[in-house]
Amino acid sequence: AVRRGRFVVVGWAGMAAAFTVLLGGQLLAGAIGFVATAVVYLLNRGLARRGVPDFFLSALGAAIATSAALGATSLHLPVEPALVVAGGIMALVPGVKLVSSVQDALTGFPLSGTARGVEALLIATGIVTGVSVVLYVGNLLGAHVGLGPIPLSSLLYLPVQIVAAGIAAALYAIATSVPKPFLLYAALTGALSWAIALVLVRGGVSLVIASAIAAVAVGALAQLLASWHTTHPFLFVVPGIMPLVPGLTVFEGMLALVEGRPGAA
Repeated sequence: AVRRGRFVVVGWAGMAAAFTVLLGGQLLAGAIGFVATAVVYLLNRGLARRGVPDFFLSALGAAIATSAALGATSLHLPVEPALVVAGGIMALVPGVKLVSSVQDALTGFPLSGTARGVEALLIATGIVTGVSVVLYVGNLLGAHVGLGPIPLSSLLYLPVQIVAAGIAAALYAIATSVPKPFLLYAALTGALSWAIALVLVRGGVSLVIASAIAAVAVGALAQLLASWHTTHPFLFVVPGIMPLVPGLTVFEGMLALVEGRPGAA
């Protein structure tokens, strides 16, 4: 059954909070990301019903998330602004759409792949616009917020990241109406994918290769679980690879564009 109302809101907002913690944020940053994402989801859902295009929805959502970071900084709260923004816009970043675009292109559907890619580009442009406008207005008002790159977490924080990845995957499954009996599997596959990627990256493997290996492992496990439960493997694959989709890479590229730093491409 399709979940509605508060379950979907909690799913998306909770996923954003868990993703903030996954990136190294503390509970306060996660709480701010939760509230910002809930506001963005509810507002965008209402506007989408009125036919507002995705570009403007993305711009508005990014503006709200960046405003939350700006407010936290103005109040001198002990949070990393970049993490607040990252968590607040994670439900907007078109990482899944990029993956779907590449998948369609590789499986012989170039037209749909191109369409998904253009859609992802428009959404990313909207996010950049929303972040840039709020940062510009903040500078005019004397409230400068330097977002900068996401800091690398220490080795001691890795278990927290893995648990947060599992929680984020389970909440993503809730938001996308995965049946209740499979939510635990979603959490396990999400934690596994992130654990594999982290271990490989810490061992010197590039992020792209590490993510690919983790995705293959999740795909194999999802196939086994699907055979066991006689259901479709996508119920396990999609939540499991959620922490691996290039949302963070897209986000950091957008930050580099907004801040005028090299390496944005």
